[in-house]
Amino acid sequence: MPAPKKRFYKAAEIQTILGVSRGKANAIMHMFEQRGQLFRDGNTLRVEVKVFDEWLEERTARRA
Repeated sequence: MPAPKKRFYKAAEIQTILGVSRGKANAIMHMFEQRGQLFRDGNTLRVEVKVFDEWLEERTARRA
């Protein structure tokens, strides 16, 4: 049986993916919170992989 696909990213994973500081990763997470796209698990902030990937795609398309 294959491993389940990842459904959420934590701030630390966003930090690694984007190569930004912890503070910037948290700021990005709070941006998703303002959009109503953030999931809180206690003190842990999580954003859906699909939502984050769409946001990242949109940002990279604007820069090109």
